[in-house]
Amino acid sequence: MKTLYFDCSHGLSGEMIVGALCDLGVPPSALEWELAMLGLGDFHLHFDRTAEGGVKGVKFWLHAGADHHEEGEAAAAAPPHDHGHEHGPECGHDHDQHEPAHDHEHEHGPGCGHDHGHAHDHSDGAAAGHPVGEVRTMIQRSELPPAAKARASAIVARLGAGREVLGQGDIASIVCACSGFEQLKPGRVAFFARASDAERDEPIGAAIAAEFVSSTCAPPALTVQREGVGLGGDGRYLRAAVGEEA
Repeated sequence: MKTLYFDCSHGLSGEMIVGALCDLGVPPSALEWELAMLGLGDFHLHFDRTAEGGVKGVKFWLHAGADHHEEGEAAAAAPPHDHGHEHGPECGHDHDQHEPAHDHEHEHGPGCGHDHGHAHDHSDGAAAGHPVGEVRTMIQRSELPPAAKARASAIVARLGAGREVLGQGDIASIVCACSGFEQLKPGRVAFFARASDAERDEPIGAAIAAEFVSSTCAPPALTVQREGVGLGGDGRYLRAAVGEEA
């Protein structure tokens, strides 16, 4: 049985789960395409392969808005540029032309060789919030694969008791995590975290884990096929491994 195992002892968030899944081999292009079905408005997804605190992995975030700059940012020093990956619902990006394994991962981190000459606004889309009920309707009306749709709806329902509004970044983490899990298709999902680490978990990450976890356990004995890391900033990271249980 293929097991997907997460070591959450250094924190847990939705962004870290998505980053770890991409580091395990889920194509970012597939996640972008499925998220675009929801009609969230203008956004860009970033999958940044980098290192923080000596730990290498993938950092995932959503940048809200049609441009890569904050409104009013001093663009005169560096004219606006178009990366050709505006992934909102009207982006005009024909994903039907991609081969199934196509991966147009956007390497925006240090050392990527892509020098923009200015800073990005890495907003998580909190200002562009959507009521929880509206998010559930958006998911149900989308053309997401049935399993991912059901999981995403269940996660939003878990959050509904304590959250009235979800930002674009929250929604992206939920949908991309559900799509990523479906692509990996593990037989079992196991999480490990010491009780003392629970305070480092963010609500979105905890809700995703609660939906997918098959067991909370000590690290299982795995014949590891692939490892990945999702970076969360502030020294937080999520280690993941896929393998066959002994």
